Formats: sequence, C-alpha cells, structure tokens
Amino acid sequence: FLLRARKLLSVVKGDISQDCLGMDPAAYAALASEIGEIYHCAADVRHYVSEEESYLSVNVNGTANMLALAKTAEASFYYISTCSVSGDHLRNSQDAAVFTERDYDIGQIWEENIYVKSKFLAEGQVLKAMEQGLNGRIFRLGRLVGRASDGVFQRNPESNVFYLILSAFKQAGVIPMRSAEEKVDLMPIDVCARQVLALKNCSNRIYHIMHPNPPTLGDVMQAVDPRVAVVDDDTFIRILSEKAPQMNHELAALLMDHWHRSKVNPPVITVTNDLTQEQLRRVDFNQEIPEPAQMLLAF
Repeated sequence: FLLRARKLLSVVKGDISQDCLGMDPAAYAALASEIGEIYHCAADVRHYVSEEESYLSVNVNGTANMLALAKTAEASFYYISTCSVSGDHLRNSQDAAVFTERDYDIGQIWEENIYVKSKFLAEGQVLKAMEQGLNGRIFRLGRLVGRASDGVFQRNPESNVFYLILSAFKQAGVIPMRSAEEKVDLMPIDVCARQVLALKNCSNRIYHIMHPNPPTLGDVMQAVDPRVAVVDDDTFIRILSEKAPQMNHELAALLMDHWHRSKVNPPVITVTNDLTQEQLRRVDFNQEIPEPAQMLLAF
C-alpha cells in the first residue's frame, strides 16, 4: 500500500484470501481511509501444485478482495501479473501467434497450468474493474532474476523452476543445441520495480516488463558454468542417462521433461513488449540490463 499521507512504512496484518482481509471492520475502514495506491503483488507463485482450491483462493479470490479494498479506498490499483498468461499454444490451432500488451484472450490454452490459470482469471477481474471505472494498470512480469545492482536472488531459490533447470543442466554438464538456442527472458528484480514505477501513470492499461533483447539459454549456461558443453540431442540423452543415477532425482526428471517439451511440443506463442519499450522511451527510462553473469550470481 502507498499511504496518502506518505508516512513511514507500516506493516498491517491481514489475509487476502478472506473478506475484508480477515481484519476487524474498524481496522479495515481505517486502513482504507489511508490508502492512495495499491500494488497487488501477493500471490502463490508455485507453477506446479495439486491443491487447486487453496491456490485459487489466494490468487483469484485474493485479487477480488484487494479490488474491493481499492474500491472502498478509491485507490489506484496496480496488479502484478505474469507474461505466462499468454500460454504456449492456441486452443484450436497449431499456428504461431503473437501476444502483445493489447491482448488478453487470444484463444490460448490457459487452464493446464494452475499458476497461469489463476493469474489469467485474476487479470479478468482487474480488467472488468477497470472497465467499471477503476484507475488501474496490469504489469505482466517476465522471468525475474537477481538484482542488477548486486545479483542477489530470492531466499528460497529451490522453489524457482528456472533456477532448478539451470542447476539440472549444470549437474548434467551438457545442454542440447535445441535448448541452447532458446531465447530466455531475464529481468532483474530491481529494474522491474523501477519500470513499474516509471510506467504507472502512463496511458496504456497493460505492460510487459521483459528483457528487450534476451540472451539465449546457452549464453546463460555459460555464465552459470562455462564447463557445460553444447551437444546434439542423441549425445545429450546418452550423457543424461549415464549421469542420472548420480544426479538429484527431481532435477534429472525436470531436465528430461524440459527437453521433451522443447522437442515434442515447443511453444508457438511469442510474447512481445514493443509497446512497453515505446512507453519507457517516452518517459526517458534507459537503465541498462546487465549481462547474465551479473544477474545470476546466486547460481
């Protein structure tokens, strides 16, 4: 929350999955009277879970409850979403597609991954509220990594799928050419925050906070461990089979799944951020994104 009186940071205990955030009505009303802007970042961000009901309670119902607070407080609402709402494939077509900041539902498959499903549904709530008069913006974030300033990463990297995939390739010591050539969006968390603040008063409703010129996964792996070799598919499978018994079991399984998906069912939807980059130029935001090695010190 950004308090109207610009007070020092205050911590308020609440539960976004509950009506009125689980707060006493008087405390809720007092909070609403102080709020001028809401940055709704709270979410369960695990990409692979089984408990769908509790997950949706946080990400979808939680967003509805925060929108209710924004309405009561007459506050601006900045929703932190994900570029993953684009999905990887279209529902009724194998054709390639482009997902821009003007898009929401282009016929993509959004139900298969619970995280994507929850953020897609939550975005729908925010868009509806904006159509009804809410002063709001949606910021779809790309792949967040360590700070540009010092490379510091999240405290629990073992819960980050991208971190685990990099760790798996590092253990295997090889990466297939197909994967090495993939472009991977890397967005330092501190640059992301500054872009959100720079864009919040601009006229567009949705922004894609992504790397404008992302490196390849091969470049990233070289930054993580230059000993990792790029090999053909057959060599990769042979070496992975040989090393799998010595590898962490979950990492080996994750790596095999990643390779299989990239080979058999690669994404056909491309997410762009041209409109966001145009707006950033208009507000003279020009912070450089460092090389992968600076953002991946935690690896």
